[in-house]
Amino acid sequence: MIASHVDLPGASFPTTRLGFGCAYIVGGWQTRASLRQLDAAFDAGYRHFDVAPPYGLGTAEAILGKALVGRRDKVTVATKIGIVRPQHSNALLLARSLARPVRKFLPSVSKSMGVAMYSAATQRRQFAPAVIAKSLDESRRALNTERIDLLLLHEVMLADLTDDLLTYLSREKSLGSIGSIGTATSVAETSLIRQVYGRIFDVWQHSWDLSLDSEEYDHFTITHRVLSGSHVYLKKNPSVLAILSDECGMDLADPLLLNRLLIGVALAANPNGVVLASSRNPSHILANASTLHDEYLAEVCKKFLRHVRLARSSDQSVDKGDSLSS
Repeated sequence: MIASHVDLPGASFPTTRLGFGCAYIVGGWQTRASLRQLDAAFDAGYRHFDVAPPYGLGTAEAILGKALVGRRDKVTVATKIGIVRPQHSNALLLARSLARPVRKFLPSVSKSMGVAMYSAATQRRQFAPAVIAKSLDESRRALNTERIDLLLLHEVMLADLTDDLLTYLSREKSLGSIGSIGTATSVAETSLIRQVYGRIFDVWQHSWDLSLDSEEYDHFTITHRVLSGSHVYLKKNPSVLAILSDECGMDLADPLLLNRLLIGVALAANPNGVVLASSRNPSHILANASTLHDEYLAEVCKKFLRHVRLARSSDQSVDKGDSLSS
């Protein structure tokens, strides 16, 4: 039987190994669509939701809080500090709505515009205790909750971890307003911080894809961006994808099926933690969630992961003679 739940440090009940990332949740004219996404995620079985003040140009936390009315005691919620909520969210949302024609006809240009808008709206990392106290209070109000199950330091660097910051976090945790604390930063920075503050933080959140070498973690880990990086890896290593297609008898030209497999591999690589997945499409949200309960797919993904690690360690393409079914 596949373990579908895991004990998030500091939480009062188990949460799901597959969490829903709320980076696509946006208010304004997209509020109804965002609520449908969150409803679809809850109905599909997601019970961990990851959000941050700058998501949705500052609106995602409030939309998530609205979606979780009557459900809050059934889910775990992670939010972040360090990158503050954008100012003038309404103006930014208006600019976003005016850019809809660009998104339709020039998606690559639209993506670049979106990244530029997000970067301009968000400020640099701010970890002064007074700033994060204000951010945390705003997040609790937006999420309509008194307690944050997991508070993550957003894009934190080792140099940001002052004694004042760590003292503040420890006090909030002891008061019960935070269930656990963690970092949400790059793989490289995560490694540096763990060397110095390995016992301070409960959770380590970072990206993961097929190109990264990771044996089973000995600490609670949440991984994200599992699809984008893995697609790049497979494009560079088409023989890996060919082997998986042959051995599992699946048409991996189907992007929905391929995404389910990649999520399954990410779950296999992090068997005792949480993997975040996101989608704007309710049917894709449901399909991704079904990965967690597909035992055949889980076994295929475990074997595939072993092949990828072997290929990576030898710096050679996977030998098609080494069957996944063996």
